[in-house]
Amino acid sequence: MSDFITVKFPPKIKLEEIKMKDYDYGGFSGYENFGKDIEKRGVVFPHVQINNYIFQPAEIIKMTIDQNDIIPRLYLKIIMNSTADFLSNSFPKDGDIVSIFIRGRDNLFKPIRNDYLITSVNSNSSGATQEGRFMTINIEGILYIPHLYDCENFAIDGTSYEVMENIAKMLDLGFATNEDYTNDNMKWICAYDNKLTFINNVCEHAWKDIDSFYTCFIDIYYNLNFVNVNMMIKDNGIVLDALAENTMSKNDYGESISKFLTKKCLTNHIFEDKSNFFIKSFRPINNSVTINKKYGYAFNVIFYDHDNRKKWMLQSTTLITKNLSDDKTVLRGRDGNDDYNNQQLYKYLGIHYSDNMHTNYIYASVHNFINNIELEKLYIEADLNKFNLNIYKYEPIPALFFITGDLMRMKKMNKDIDIEDAGDLTSDNANTMVIDRFYSGFYVVKGFSIEYNMPTTISNLSNFTEKLVLTRREWPKINNIN
Repeated sequence: MSDFITVKFPPKIKLEEIKMKDYDYGGFSGYENFGKDIEKRGVVFPHVQINNYIFQPAEIIKMTIDQNDIIPRLYLKIIMNSTADFLSNSFPKDGDIVSIFIRGRDNLFKPIRNDYLITSVNSNSSGATQEGRFMTINIEGILYIPHLYDCENFAIDGTSYEVMENIAKMLDLGFATNEDYTNDNMKWICAYDNKLTFINNVCEHAWKDIDSFYTCFIDIYYNLNFVNVNMMIKDNGIVLDALAENTMSKNDYGESISKFLTKKCLTNHIFEDKSNFFIKSFRPINNSVTINKKYGYAFNVIFYDHDNRKKWMLQSTTLITKNLSDDKTVLRGRDGNDDYNNQQLYKYLGIHYSDNMHTNYIYASVHNFINNIELEKLYIEADLNKFNLNIYKYEPIPALFFITGDLMRMKKMNKDIDIEDAGDLTSDNANTMVIDRFYSGFYVVKGFSIEYNMPTTISNLSNFTEKLVLTRREWPKINNIN
């Protein structure tokens, strides 16, 4: 078992062929200074291809690759800006694919090369000509994995860890995990269902011990990830090295880029505003009351043990980080108030047959669920000013938040700050920066989305950004900060 998710074996998925013509945009009106297509494609704008039609940058309004769910999803908005040829010769039909290619500026990073099965196409003809030019089209897709949705009937003997490995091989996926083994050997049955549902079912009932809980997902690199989440939740941990880049615009159509080795740490520090680790904005989100009302602070599992002719009721509560420091609090009601003990959920989960279920099969489903849902109570959404290929889903990562212009907040975090006027920055405090100790600390990257938006002016600067969902189980105590 490890603190890091590593790839045990790579994927063997065969992708659609993509073609790239080396356009020179000097011939396009308004794109005279854009330069060679092959130099910019995948870096400044994405390569998007459907049925051999390659969209040009003036046609791609917006693109989002969403890695927040169990499988990546694509959202694409295009416009028939230069021609409506796509409508006649390449418009999506049943089973068609969107091919996507994105790359970093350095060859050290693995490029994102995905095929998405088109699931939805909606057109808007408002403002379009009678032949369809200037029509906008919204396309949605899901990562294309052959045979993922085929209904099959099969069974696999082994632990959940071994089953996940086998399913990955069956689908030509890679396999990534931070786990070594699980204690849940049984015959896992897929009864005329698809493999994605089967994967979900195995993960839901995976069990190793009381200090472990699991999630699974397929990442943008076609790896099936099987993650012991509790190992990734850190009050403190190792800060890894990463390749950072700073981008500074030289003129309207160029850029100057510096690359350097740094520590993998997110920050809103103004001196890092050109870095791919810079948080340009963030939003705290609290779903605690909604989740607690629906699922309770404790989940009582009731089931009947067929072999022993006995009814069981087992209680599951969320895990707490071992040796948690006194300045941290868990999300179990207000500090000093134990009313949460009365808010419990009771659920009957049927009959347990030990001859075809592992011992903790029923309890594991609740244990995994309640610990995963805990991470959705209080989290932040952070916007990076560019996308960062150093960051992967469910890794622990530190974030340093600074307060620079709000003197009341600065005084709360550091009582040595001298405030002459709480309404304005004084000359003495103008350059003062104070760490926000409530938001700073280690997080788990629960999900992310990579976004491209058509620029308002054409340049060689990248137009990709990234949104991160950062979560943690325990938060600083407010009273210890004040």
